[in-house]
Amino acid sequence: MKRDEIKKFFIVDATKDHGRKNNSAYNAIHEMLHMKRKYASKSGVNYETFPEVEIQYWDEELREKCLYGELSYANYKSKDLIAISERLENDRENVLSDLPVFYTIEGNKTISLGNAVAGELIELHIYGNNDVFSSLKIGDDVVLSDDLYLFGDSIIVIKDSKGNSKEYELGIKDVLRQKDGVYDEYVLKDGKAQIIRRINLDGTIKTKETIEDLGAFSIELFDGTNTLLIKNYTASLKAKFAIQNDMTNIYASKVEMNSAINQTAEQVDINVNKKLESYSKTTEMNAAIDVKAEEINQKVKKKVGEDEIISKINQSAEKVRN
Repeated sequence: MKRDEIKKFFIVDATKDHGRKNNSAYNAIHEMLHMKRKYASKSGVNYETFPEVEIQYWDEELREKCLYGELSYANYKSKDLIAISERLENDRENVLSDLPVFYTIEGNKTISLGNAVAGELIELHIYGNNDVFSSLKIGDDVVLSDDLYLFGDSIIVIKDSKGNSKEYELGIKDVLRQKDGVYDEYVLKDGKAQIIRRINLDGTIKTKETIEDLGAFSIELFDGTNTLLIKNYTASLKAKFAIQNDMTNIYASKVEMNSAINQTAEQVDINVNKKLESYSKTTEMNAAIDVKAEEINQKVKKKVGEDEIISKINQSAEKVRN
């Protein structure tokens, strides 16, 4: 059997028999495997990082159903979409809570941030490789004055799909180093930037990492697809950003609403303070309040008799309750 032949070269880590499911026409057997050490070594691939392999065992009848029949991708995905639409209609809040709000993307020199919300990049990590942000190199025949030093830049470029771009100087003054899987790291998070130094100047690994704080910093993304790249160097990097969906739109609205409320409250405080500042002393303010209260009382008495006052108050209270 083919399965027996495969097991000569691979070790089975997990098996899932879909035939055990009730009321399911899909009865394939899935196996997760990795190659045996001696064969992986012969292939030149590191055994520790050899990828996991998934193999699915079908018979001819199931194959026909999966390719052309009731179990085809188009058919069962359509059923999924119908189920999701029904859930969305009946329980919108819980469905939206399952949507991803942030994406994390990793890459080398350049990464694409798709469907991004316009605003601050949430996180950025750049990993040392003994070259990124190193000082500039010039020819041997160039002579520098004693007070002139060469530094490389540390520029990040953000581009959108329309050709707009922005550049950000990160302020990194020394190369990010690495040794044996340990590396220096630039981190932008929570609106603050820092460099975590794990490698000494002589290339040895530090016994304890050190932190260089670079202060407050932010990188702004365009709406939609953004390309983020290190301008003049190549290095591994990782970015976290907010994506566009109903949840992030609601969140943005709440932020704007809270901002408006805070501004209004602040304006009320300012107006009240201005009013109070017009009275030089607390006794004067209290006197003014008493005068105003007496004026209101006199106006009420002129308009209605004292017996009618209670009736008017009760009528007003009844209107409030209604």
